Amino acid sequence: MDSSARVRFLRLPEVEQRTGLRHTQIHKLEVDGRFPRRIKIAVRAAGWLEHEINAWIEGRVTESRTGGSNRESKQAGEFRASIHSPAQ
Repeated sequence: MDSSARVRFLRLPEVEQRTGLRHTQIHKLEVDGRFPRRIKIAVRAAGWLEHEINAWIEGRVTESRTGGSNRESKQAGEFRASIHSPAQ
């Protein structure tokens, strides 16, 4: 992400709306490392980075279009690596 990009947090209702997933499925995927990790933004508030949610959605579209459920574990690993690598 370049330094001129605007960083925006998404709260759970918007993440659910954008992904079509409910909070329990989001949590399961998050625990498995197959969904972006939430970020604590206040004492009783957490959110997700918008660009990470967008990248996750784009990955699901690409996977669906290429018909690759066999790629899921590989893509999950790539996703985990991409969100944990330093910004360039």
